[in-house]
Amino acid sequence: MNPLIQALLAFDGKQIAPLKQGLAAAEAGDFLSLTDYFAHDNVMFQTGATWLVKGALECSKEIPANVVEAMFDAADHYAHWEPKLHALQSVQYLDVEQINRKKVAAALPVLSDDKKTLVQVWALDADVRLHIENESQLNRLRQKLNMALEAGPASLKARVRQLKDEFKALD
Repeated sequence: MNPLIQALLAFDGKQIAPLKQGLAAAEAGDFLSLTDYFAHDNVMFQTGATWLVKGALECSKEIPANVVEAMFDAADHYAHWEPKLHALQSVQYLDVEQINRKKVAAALPVLSDDKKTLVQVWALDADVRLHIENESQLNRLRQKLNMALEAGPASLKARVRQLKDEFKALD
């Protein structure tokens, strides 16, 4: 049986040990089966599937681009903050040469629509990473970062400082 599906079935929504085990045993072709779980009615499956994609990208595991894009295509189905967070955190690991950047960027409004500060922090990070190379977006990004520095929570301010250190075009 596919180790990723086994991991999803063993995932209780809290302990990620089964997900880590499944990820360690997975091969590139195993990830295709996750696409059915991104938009699943069960939030636990959404959370587990998005965590597995984020985890694979994080450790530079080979994963088909269409699986990553499917995770963002399913953004409308994420009613809970954790799948949103996993998708947003994945952006930092994307190879924008292989992924449809416009498709990922189109999911940002839905993914960032959450009151959870952690989601807001990573939504800002994703917005910057997806648009930093577009000169016409730099002023908008600078304004957004400055507003976050003025009125955002401490974790958002910290992320803004990190982004400004990483991307000198934002100064």
